[in-house]
Order: sequence, then C-alpha cells, then structure tokens
Amino acid sequence: MERWVSWAGLDIECDPEYGYYIRMKYRLWAFINDTEIPIAPGATYVSLTADNSTCVDDQGIIVPCGTPGSMGEYDYYMSLWDTPVIIENFVVSKIIWADAEGKFNTF
Repeated sequence: MERWVSWAGLDIECDPEYGYYIRMKYRLWAFINDTEIPIAPGATYVSLTADNSTCVDDQGIIVPCGTPGSMGEYDYYMSLWDTPVIIENFVVSKIIWADAEGKFNTF
C-alpha cells in the first residue's frame, strides 16, 4: 500500500490560558493501484506536538528528560524564534522523522 503525507497546518500556542506547544498537522492518504483508499474519519490527520513533556538536546534530538543540557522541546523551538528557517525544509524533515518513528502508521 502506498501512502502520501501532506502538511495541513501549524499551530503555536504561547499563552498560559491555552498552553505552550507547537503542533504540526498532517493529512494522510493511502493508495492501492493509484486508487485512494478511504481512511476512517479522525484517522486521516496526524498531529505532531512539541511541548515541554518531551526533552531534546542542543540539536533538537529527543533525549530522556533530566539528561545534562536537555531542555523541553517547546522551549528549544521557541529559542530558535529569531533564527531564519525555511518552513518547507522543517516540515519535510519532520515528515521523514515521523515516518521513521512510525507516527503515520494509523492504518
């Protein structure tokens, strides 16, 4: 079965009322012989969320919390706020990482 993933949205919350997280939303498609296979409602989208419950090192690689030099994933990305970023490269790199981690294996 062939799968396709496309970027569907980006949500950054940085307010105590709503929380502190960065969420990227992706849409999934499945195909067999070039025919789209319907995916159950709710399973067609996958969200990846960066918050401070996940820790990363100074390169943004996930590590166990408490590792010397680690910080919350949300804090890491917000520390890059003034850094020029090519959004397409960021989105594609997250798709590749999430696919390798099995994050899109919802069907």
